Amino acid sequence: MIHHGVILQLEVANLRRANEAATRRKKRQKKRLQLQGCLTKVEGAELIAQINVDEQIREETRQNRQRARGDAATQQRCRTCGNAGHNSRTCGRD
Repeated sequence: MIHHGVILQLEVANLRRANEAATRRKKRQKKRLQLQGCLTKVEGAELIAQINVDEQIREETRQNRQRARGDAATQQRCRTCGNAGHNSRTCGRD
């Protein structure tokens, strides 16, 4: 009985040491990027800025496409004559 307690304490101690070592490995900072080598702070900032610009251009292009499609589909027409650009109150046709 006491023998099992001693064995369990040793196993717990070994597991705690292994857990601490794994935690230290995970916390270690990565200093290189795969396939591209080391970057300076300036190069990293330039890459981030370029990614942000590319994303902004994609977003603006997407919004412009939606506006172009949406404007043609939702243009109001006159109920009296059916032409676009005015409504039935301002229609010149009586």
